Amino acid sequence: MSEHSHSNLSGWERILSIGAGLALAARGADAGGPGGAVKAGLGGLLVLRGVRGHCTAKGLLLDPEAELRHLSNELQRLSRNLESLASRYAQFKRERDISGLASHVREAERLARIEAEIFAETEAAGFDIHPPRL
Repeated sequence: MSEHSHSNLSGWERILSIGAGLALAARGADAGGPGGAVKAGLGGLLVLRGVRGHCTAKGLLLDPEAELRHLSNELQRLSRNLESLASRYAQFKRERDISGLASHVREAERLARIEAEIFAETEAAGFDIHPPRL
């Protein structure tokens, strides 16, 4: 079996898919409700089919082995993307936690400065604010 490229739709198939998908999505949006949502979703899938230039159903009918290899490659690619996304999210959380800690430290320093100013002003005014010794 011949290996097919990522695209298995002709230019006309792509144009028709996009046009029909947009029309179906618009009709679904106008209709509203659950039925309209289904129509809009199916229209979106047709648009995606046209934009990507690939149809899994057509691939399975014309060359099942090549289509299964294509799907396997897509799953591997998506798996790598998911791992990368999880890694970037973990890094973001670490940076956010460090940033949050730094923010708390800055706030504590600001409050300590305010407390020192209040202490200095009350001492200058002659008030003894030291706690009594037991």
